[in-house]
Amino acid sequence: MPAAAWSAAEARRFAAAHADPLVGLRIYSSRRLGADPGLVLHGGGNTSVKSTWADPLGATRPVLWVKGSGADLATIDARGFAPVDLEAARRLLALERMGDAAMLAELRRLRLDAEAPTPSVETLLHASLPFRFVDHTHADDALAILTARDATRRAEDLWGEDHLLVPWVMPGFDLARRVVDLWTRAVANGRRPIGLILLRHGVFSFADDARESCERMLAAVARARRARAPRLAVTRPERRRPAPL
Repeated sequence: MPAAAWSAAEARRFAAAHADPLVGLRIYSSRRLGADPGLVLHGGGNTSVKSTWADPLGATRPVLWVKGSGADLATIDARGFAPVDLEAARRLLALERMGDAAMLAELRRLRLDAEAPTPSVETLLHASLPFRFVDHTHADDALAILTARDATRRAEDLWGEDHLLVPWVMPGFDLARRVVDLWTRAVANGRRPIGLILLRHGVFSFADDARESCERMLAAVARARRARAPRLAVTRPERRRPAPL
């Protein structure tokens, strides 16, 4: 079932239903992507939103609400997201190296709600991107191109003009650091990518607006779908009438 058209009324309803309207929008747009199994097969992919968190003493700090491990985007609610101290998470990216087990332990420590799920292994990548909303999918159509023998050339042709291409790196700390390096270099060269294309992995989109980030994701995947269409076309043999008896 393809992602439904954006409903402003539904988006407002979700925003109003949560104490933090940004989290409500994040739930709505996550479910919109999760409704299409071709984008998030078996519940894969992850999403996040950057907002603020008020502690019991009234102080506020930046927070990253990121999908918890095991949550399904099709049915996710607020309990499926982990609130992580955003500034502390970003400080981890100053390290030269960090094992993924140590990283996940640190991310669990940085949760602002001890009852929240374990943050996604890609939390630091979400934290590093300078946009409020971040979406990530393992779309079938994109992966068919990103895992092909000529993946780099085809990805460059399809997305290279306005997306940042990222060579394969195992998801986790190393991938987040690689993206930070590539992003910094791209911006220094005057580029402003609207998404990331991760070879052998998937697609990231982002924006300061929930709808725009979601639409960028769907548009990026649509490029792959259109590129694949001629290869998937099947020429049916002509059906001949049987000879009369």
